[in-house]
Amino acid sequence: MHRPYATGSMRRWLALALATALLGTPARAIVLVDRALDDPEAQGWHGEASFTLSGLRGNSARDTTHLEGLLGYAHGTHAEFLIGELVRGRSRGVLDQDRAFVHLRHRTRLGPAWAWEAFAQQERDPFARIRRRRLAGGGLVRTLWHPDDAGRADLGVGAFAEEERTTARRTSRLWRANLYLRLRLEAGAGWQARAILYWQPRPDRTADARALGKAELRWKPDAGPWHLKLAGSWRYDARPPAGAKRTDARYRLMLGASF
Repeated sequence: MHRPYATGSMRRWLALALATALLGTPARAIVLVDRALDDPEAQGWHGEASFTLSGLRGNSARDTTHLEGLLGYAHGTHAEFLIGELVRGRSRGVLDQDRAFVHLRHRTRLGPAWAWEAFAQQERDPFARIRRRRLAGGGLVRTLWHPDDAGRADLGVGAFAEEERTTARRTSRLWRANLYLRLRLEAGAGWQARAILYWQPRPDRTADARALGKAELRWKPDAGPWHLKLAGSWRYDARPPAGAKRTDARYRLMLGASF
C-alpha cells in the first residue's frame, strides 16, 4: 500500500512537480501498469519516481539518464494514473538513446474482483524507428488472487486503436487486442517482487503481435520514502519498423522515492 510521506502543501508541490515533468515528455511503447494496479483502494494522491544517472570516461565516453515515475489520484471507486519514462544517452558525444512515453489511465472498481479501465498513450523511440506512436483503448481487469497483503495477481483483457508513424514517414492505423497478466509478491523485510506479461496481437492478423515481459525486485525500508530496485524487461515485435530488431532486452538498477 502506498503511504504518503509528504502532507499538505509539500505533497501538492511534489505531485505538481512530477506531473509537470511527465507531461513535458514525449512517449514510449507498451506501458507497464503493474505499480498503478497495486492499491486501487488508497484514497488521495500517491506517487513514485526513480532516477538513474550513469557515465563512463577513459577508453570510452558515455552518459545515460533514465527517469520514470507514477502519479496517482484515487477518489471513491475511481482512480487516475499518470505514468511516464524518459531515457537519453550519448556515446562519445553522439546521441544513441532517446526514448520516452507518457500514459494516462482511468480505473473504476466494479466490485472486489472486477474493474474497468480506459487509457491513452503516446511514445517515441527513433532508434527503434518509431517517430511517434499513439493509442487509446480500454478493457476489464479481473483480480485472480489477493490474499491480504501477501501479494496480488490480475488478468487484463481489452483492446486499443493505434496510430504509428515511423522515422521513414510511413503511417499505419490499426486495432490490437490487449491481454496482460501481472503478479506481485511481498517477501517481508521491505522486499517486493513484481512481474508482468503483455500480449498484443492484431485481431485480423494474429501473426502480427507484440509481447513484453518485465520483472522487478524492489527494496524499501520501513522508515523514509527511499527505495532501490533492480528491473529487467524484454520486448518482442513480430513486425517491427524496417531496420529495427524484433527483440529488445534491458536491465537497470535505480534509486527512487515514494510519496
